[in-house]
Amino acid sequence: MNGVYIPGDFKEIVDSNDGAFKFTRTIRHILQWAQNHHVQEGKHFPVMGVGYGFLSLIKSQMRDTVELKDFEAKGGLQINLL
Repeated sequence: MNGVYIPGDFKEIVDSNDGAFKFTRTIRHILQWAQNHHVQEGKHFPVMGVGYGFLSLIKSQMRDTVELKDFEAKGGLQINLL
């Protein structure tokens, strides 16, 4: 099965710098492609972000990241993206 794995070992990939912006923008393009693939081909294309990669995935879908702050998750956290 095909898919995309977004690694997230380093916090720097979500910090506010040029490299983080390019990384987030690339993830946005990947998600747009996956959605178009699903609509046009009728086939699911999984995209999975782990660690800071997951945070980058969420950040790529936000218009404004002002409210995106450090948080300490206690227990499970489920987010469903459409």
